[in-house]
This record gives sequence, C-alpha cells and structure tokens, in this order.
Amino acid sequence: PEIQLRKAAKEKFKSIGFAKSPNDELSKVAFGRVGWKHITRNGRPLLRITQSMQLLGVAKDVIEQSTAARMVRRLEDISAPAELWAVDAKVVFPHRDAAVIRVIVLKQLPGPRTPEPKSWFYSVYERRRRRGIRGEHAK
Repeated sequence: PEIQLRKAAKEKFKSIGFAKSPNDELSKVAFGRVGWKHITRNGRPLLRITQSMQLLGVAKDVIEQSTAARMVRRLEDISAPAELWAVDAKVVFPHRDAAVIRVIVLKQLPGPRTPEPKSWFYSVYERRRRRGIRGEHAK
C-alpha cells in the first residue's frame, strides 16, 4: 500500500504543475522537485510523509483559494535569499471531518542567482486542532 500511495502521489504531484495564488506576494507557485524532495526526505517520519502525500490533492486548492498568506521564516543565504510562507485554509473532506490545512511555499527572493522572485510548493500538512474540533478557529 505504501508503494501504491507514493506512486499515485508522484503522478498527482506531476499533474499539478502550477497554482495561481490570489496573494500578490506569492503569485505563481510551481510544484516541482523542491517540494517533492522536502516531503519525501530521509529522516522524516513515515506518518508525516504519508499525510503529506494524502493532502497533495488539496494543496493546489488551498493556494488558489486563500488570500491570507504570511511569512513564517526568512532564510538568510547570501547567494540565494528566500522566505517560507504559510497559507492556511479550512478544508471540508467528504470522507472525514473538516481540517485546517497548511501549505508552505518557498519564495526565492531576487539575488545573485535569481533576477526576479519565484515561488515553489514546499510542504503540506494538517494543523493540529486546538480550540475548535472541526477547524472553526481557521480564518
């Protein structure tokens, strides 16, 4: 089952291509090698990899429908400055309870390697439930 999920997730990932964000900071988000390598990297817990693969189907929708995005970390690399942005959205699934899904986007800032900003999908996961059991605390 794990191999089948990985194969199906890889096909889904390839088919997404790009997502157009309504947020001006992110604009066009590419689904490429950067994100796939991050979610399948060695040392990442198998349960987390499986969850990310299962959520790939909603990652594009979260990016395209949510106007709220916030920078969560700035990566200080002199040759390639970048930022990590979080996009949260409440997703209603037909087969289980609704959840708050967070998509992380890696935004490459202009620098020596990149003349203009570029954005890549980096990760997707379900946020832990805190106040609301069905994600009511999501904005």
